[in-house]
Parts: sequence; structure tokens; C-alpha cells
Amino acid sequence: DFGFSKATMRFYDQQFQGDDKSNFPSSNLSPTAVKLAHSYGTVAYSVSPKGARALLNYCVPLKSWNIPFPGTDVVSENTGIDCSMNGIYGSMQAFICMPPLVIEDKTLNSDRVGTDSANDK
Repeated sequence: DFGFSKATMRFYDQQFQGDDKSNFPSSNLSPTAVKLAHSYGTVAYSVSPKGARALLNYCVPLKSWNIPFPGTDVVSENTGIDCSMNGIYGSMQAFICMPPLVIEDKTLNSDRVGTDSANDK
């Protein structure tokens, strides 16, 4: 939410994709905080005690429900904590950094994949 219009950001042609992530820490990027309405993923984040309380009160216990994305025609099935968190971002002071402060290394194993596999049995 830029204050005058909302935007959807999708990333493509990322400079640090694949195996060459070693230059990211020394890159000359100037991150800017952008008000967040919705986002998937929890790669890295910082939260205040007030924000943590709001997220816990809204998201826990995790339950099967549909999360509406106000201002869009999107309603998403709650499939994880990152989806659930989308339901409260609009009423919080939530921001995302562009470009990001950290990048995900998809070559590392996800704790969630193992947990989800165990729960499917």
C-alpha cells in the first residue's frame, strides 16, 4: 500500500538466484520499507512484542479456514502460519523491505517439509 494505490509485486530474473548467493552480503542495495498488505513466506522477519501478541492472538490455534485478502478477489485456504498471518497484516504496522535484507537459500532443507510429510501419514 503506497498510500495512493496498492500494488502486487512478483519477483523474476533475480540477480542472486541459483548457486551464486555469495555476493549478496556485499552488494550495494538500498532497502526501503513498504507497507505490507499480504505476503507469503517467513524467510526472515522482526516483530515487536505488541506485533507478536497480535499475531499469536490471531493465528493461534492454527485452524482450517479461508483467509480473505481485502481489496482483492483472493480468498486462500489456510495451509500454514504464513497464510494465516495474512489475515492480520492490514490491521498492523507491517512492512516488507524492497529489495530484501536477506534471501532464501532453497538448497537447504525446510523444517516444514518434514513436518508436513509426517502429518500426512
